[in-house]
Amino acid sequence: MGIYRRILYVVEIVSSALTAMLTLFVAALIPLVPTEPVLVGMGVLAATGAVPLPVVILVATVACSMSDHILYAFGRVAGARALARFGRPSAIAATDWLSRNITRWGAPVLVVGRWLPAG
Repeated sequence: MGIYRRILYVVEIVSSALTAMLTLFVAALIPLVPTEPVLVGMGVLAATGAVPLPVVILVATVACSMSDHILYAFGRVAGARALARFGRPSAIAATDWLSRNITRWGAPVLVVGRWLPAG
């Protein structure tokens, strides 16, 4: 194998890994995109050795944390106004439920709520 082919092979591996990491980052950062299927796919790629598992974990953690912080900031700034203006009755009922239960149970209800669909 010539040096040119080796260089192309390395570039192909690195570019596909970078594309995969960028896809994971965007999917985890944007709140409306389902992250779970992308994480499963990244797990498969990590199991085959195409991407390193620690990098997958790091990218997913950073992007999901950024997404959570962005949503928190949005909720603090425009949450009540946005809910009053655009909220469906089910969203308003869910907010009422959360307000009652967070007073009763505290932070654990937020951890459990994060794992519910659309949580």
